[in-house]
Amino acid sequence: MAALKSAHCGIRNSVSVTLLESTYRQYSQPMLAYLLRLTEDLDQAQEIWHETFLLALQQWPQKPPENPPAWLKITAKNKFIDKYRHHKMTREKVQQLVSEQQEATDELTDTQFGDEQLKLIFTCCHPALEFDKQVALTLNTVAGLTTAEVAQALLLSQKTLEQRLTRAKRKIKQAAIPFVIPEPKHLLGRLNAVLKTLYLMFNSGANQREDTLELQKNACFLVRRLSRLIPHQAETEGMLALMLFHQARQPARFDTSGEIIPLSEQNRALWHPDYITEAHEILKTAMQRQALGVYQIQAAIQGVHCHTKQWSDTDWAEIEALYRVHLNLDTSPVVELNAIYAMSMSRGPECAIAQLKQLEASAALAQYAPFYAVKADISLRLKNIPAAIENFTLAEMFSSSSHEKNHFARQADALRQA
Repeated sequence: MAALKSAHCGIRNSVSVTLLESTYRQYSQPMLAYLLRLTEDLDQAQEIWHETFLLALQQWPQKPPENPPAWLKITAKNKFIDKYRHHKMTREKVQQLVSEQQEATDELTDTQFGDEQLKLIFTCCHPALEFDKQVALTLNTVAGLTTAEVAQALLLSQKTLEQRLTRAKRKIKQAAIPFVIPEPKHLLGRLNAVLKTLYLMFNSGANQREDTLELQKNACFLVRRLSRLIPHQAETEGMLALMLFHQARQPARFDTSGEIIPLSEQNRALWHPDYITEAHEILKTAMQRQALGVYQIQAAIQGVHCHTKQWSDTDWAEIEALYRVHLNLDTSPVVELNAIYAMSMSRGPECAIAQLKQLEASAALAQYAPFYAVKADISLRLKNIPAAIENFTLAEMFSSSSHEKNHFARQADALRQA
């Protein structure tokens, strides 16, 4: 990754950093999956992919390829052949690739693309790995998130996260974990880890603009593929509904300059009604299976927002009740924070102060930007302007999203000038 950052700096004037990052994330998953199938070694697959992309960074600004995915696949395949031509264990595979000229020029279809990614996810979510290592490794490998981004998503220090990744990769290699989608009888045992990973992958793209939302769109696509691979699973359906409710609101989430528009100020006429309708039907089916889970509850909460014509009509009492159910299934500090905010909206900001202080005392969310955003909002509604400014500033400090940082900074500046 250090080499990639260096290359970004070297061609800053030719191609925007934003475009490079978008391209890297768009092609990382299928290329890693393809290379892992060839190398059967995650570290080697990542090394070849990074070498391939570095070459793209050097060549594309002067001469962009007509077919970028095919260029990446051919280049990566050639690097694999050069690297493993004299390797005893892979000699037959190299000879086969050399003879398969047509295969190298074909792009992956959507179905193949999804299946290759799911193979990679299931490899990372193998039961031989502890659950926390499964999720961390998949976010880093499949979603293409940096260690800093994964650490923030999992509320871990970067050092702890790096140790987990190292151990997980070592375990995959030592245990010779295969790069396959498991047999049906083994799928359910890995479903929770796969869903958790796709959920975090989707959330990591939540504050990107419409033209850089590859992570969100791809996570939704993979959940659809997963629901066909393992049908009739209420939580998979609940997650798909949740993602569709979020995607329905995407056109209204940013203004023309790319700044975040809060839900309370969004033009709801811009929301996608087809996504909302589909999400509602999927959630209804999931609920009828009578296997309630956290993703169904979160989808139901988003459904309340999506079926409300204006912010002032939001049924916060229903949302608060849903979060109470959520807390019975998941007592994480993030869920508790959301429940406290819903209570403050339902009963008034005064009712949330004691619980917010209790949550703050635990220090679990000490570097979590939304925690300070909630504190700022509640302080503002209590007319405590200095506290609101302080907490908006802290939210800006701890956020990893440039769009969020700008939003929190504008809120603090507006209060200072009021």
